[in-house]
Amino acid sequence: MHLKSMQILVLGYVCIIIVGACILLLPGMHTTPITFLEALFTSASAFTCTGLIIKDTAVDFTILGQSVIIVLIWFGGFGYMSLLGIVYVLLRRRLSHMELNMIKGALNHPSVDGMTHFLKKILVFVLILEGVGALVLFIYFYYCKDFDVGKAAFAGIFHAISALNNAGFSIFSTNLMDYRQSLVVNFVICSLVICGSLGYIVLVELHAFTHSYFSNFVRACIHKCDMVKIRLSLHTRIVATYTIGLLLIGFCFVLLLEYNNAKTLGSFTFFDKALSSFFISVNYRTSGFNTIDLSGLKDSTLFFSSLLMLVGGAPGGSAGGIKVTTLAVLLAFCIALFNDAKPALFKRAISESSIKKAIVVAIIALFSIVITSFCIAIFQEDTRFMLIMFEVCSAFATVGVSTGNGGTLSLSANFNFFSQLCIIALMIMGKVGILAFWLICVGKRKQSHIALQEENVTI
Repeated sequence: MHLKSMQILVLGYVCIIIVGACILLLPGMHTTPITFLEALFTSASAFTCTGLIIKDTAVDFTILGQSVIIVLIWFGGFGYMSLLGIVYVLLRRRLSHMELNMIKGALNHPSVDGMTHFLKKILVFVLILEGVGALVLFIYFYYCKDFDVGKAAFAGIFHAISALNNAGFSIFSTNLMDYRQSLVVNFVICSLVICGSLGYIVLVELHAFTHSYFSNFVRACIHKCDMVKIRLSLHTRIVATYTIGLLLIGFCFVLLLEYNNAKTLGSFTFFDKALSSFFISVNYRTSGFNTIDLSGLKDSTLFFSSLLMLVGGAPGGSAGGIKVTTLAVLLAFCIALFNDAKPALFKRAISESSIKKAIVVAIIALFSIVITSFCIAIFQEDTRFMLIMFEVCSAFATVGVSTGNGGTLSLSANFNFFSQLCIIALMIMGKVGILAFWLICVGKRKQSHIALQEENVTI
């Protein structure tokens, strides 16, 4: 994407966040006094699909305020440029090349070809997944928890949208802690979070692959012929494989590290320990829901969780982080260095530009986290550094989990004005993309035509 397109895209993000904050300040949106910074933080957290809160969504906002928050989440998860593209398609207006490029960049689509068809598909996917999730949650809340029809419907819709868009916002003050043992809530939330973290490109391709596979299977059975081989793209194979691997690694590490911790999983049955560990593993990488009190986690778990959050989900979805594809490329590059071979994944060579981009993304991400954590630590001297770094990683990767402020809010609620602004900037960076954000800040240097003499550096 061109630098000008990036600047327009980010300007749009900032404007929507400010407009959202102004709406949340209106009478009828909140039940307790709210400052502009608190409204701005809430709007930024919702639109970037992060989930960090410095005002209790369940208590401090009315139904109207909560509705504004969920609309911001839906707009942020789907992407306002994508929605603009849908409107243009419905009005039968052709998208300009610049608009197509901006949508392509927002969705990480490989090209502008077939963009309108792709937009229609992901809109259908989003509505179906959110609709099914909301319906199941509505039935559960209405029949199993005795909510009235309106409350059950709103709770189902709110949490389904929040989960698919990896936002982690909840209209319950204790998030989902009261539903820790509910298989329905755990299954629905985890399924939606995983779907949102895979990215729209992967979801569309997996659907096409499944449809083609069963069609070929039926044809082969009827005509008694061999099945036609269908291959998934390299991108989808990387995302699917690494997502499953990271979920299993996260599950095993959390279960192992917290197994005997009396403040978290220690008093649970083995089944509840396994269920809670899997829920944590799913939500640590992309979303901010929680079913246990995270303030009781060991430092070792917090550090490992920060690494999981740093990786995040897949490109083209609602998740933040450096992305699983970046991790895959970096690991392939390291393995190739030891074996003195060309970096490859699934028997496909990786381009040099992809390797360079992955290295730059990883370096900038680590630099951003270290510098921001250090700056906040200077102003929040009474807060443990591990807790600050955990909060910073959560904001940067637009995850939203937090060790808390001692009550129902995120740790950011204890931060001062400067520290909260840093968290807002990190959430926007995570939403926009690391490279895009830094390119906008520093700009592109003019290409030099002077060739410098090459020389080895001792390492």
